[in-house]
Amino acid sequence: MFNLGLVAYIVSFVIRFIFDGELKSQYQKYTNKKHLEKMKDHVIVCGYGRNGSKAVRELKKSGQKMVVIENNTEITQPLIDLADAIVYGNAIDEQILCDAGIEKAKAIIITLPNDAENVYIALSARELNPKLQIISRASQEITQKKLIKAGADTVIMPDSLGGKHMAQLITKPSVIQFLNMLEGVDGVFNIEQVRHEELKSEFHDASILEMNIRNETGASVMAHQSPKGSFQINPPASTVLEPGGNFIILGSRQEIVDFENKFLKRK
Repeated sequence: MFNLGLVAYIVSFVIRFIFDGELKSQYQKYTNKKHLEKMKDHVIVCGYGRNGSKAVRELKKSGQKMVVIENNTEITQPLIDLADAIVYGNAIDEQILCDAGIEKAKAIIITLPNDAENVYIALSARELNPKLQIISRASQEITQKKLIKAGADTVIMPDSLGGKHMAQLITKPSVIQFLNMLEGVDGVFNIEQVRHEELKSEFHDASILEMNIRNETGASVMAHQSPKGSFQINPPASTVLEPGGNFIILGSRQEIVDFENKFLKRK
């Protein structure tokens, strides 16, 4: 009886090790590799720290395909739940960027805490993909200029934004309260970008007045971006969304859904 119990324990331990450990790990590596091979027009996020994790969650919520480059293998499970694919390693290594599909990516978000590494990654990314949109974090203003020279399109300074936000809680409390409602996960309001190409064909040449957006859905057109990139806040009712242009729409979650059902093509 003792021998049978010992054998049963060893067999169960081996089976548990295979299916819960090594086999599961190998299966995850296989699926991860397959996802990487299919990736195109995706977003690469460098670093899954404080800023990187927020970027990943926002991209996931928006339905964007993404690859995360992370050096720390101990945070595997949260990444598996959110990212489409993961590349473990340091993003300053060009081979790691290539493994993440930098040549086929549409954008990269660089969130490392080290400014020097962020500059180097931006430089490498721009060289590997000249058409890539590069968004990078920076801690110091001098780094901001270097990142722009290295090829970054947009540089964000979280520490500076945080200080400004705190000061405006005193100087403009109602404005900050409104913005917080927009940023919340279950926020009262939502802001969406609508491209001309997303509109149903019958609305391609229609003005805001002719579309009757407010009365049809309850949502409002906050701004209009021309094909050249210039913004017009609170555009007149005669505004027509041209090819390459965007509308910025404000409304509750249900109003945004109603707008999408009424005016946008089905995905």
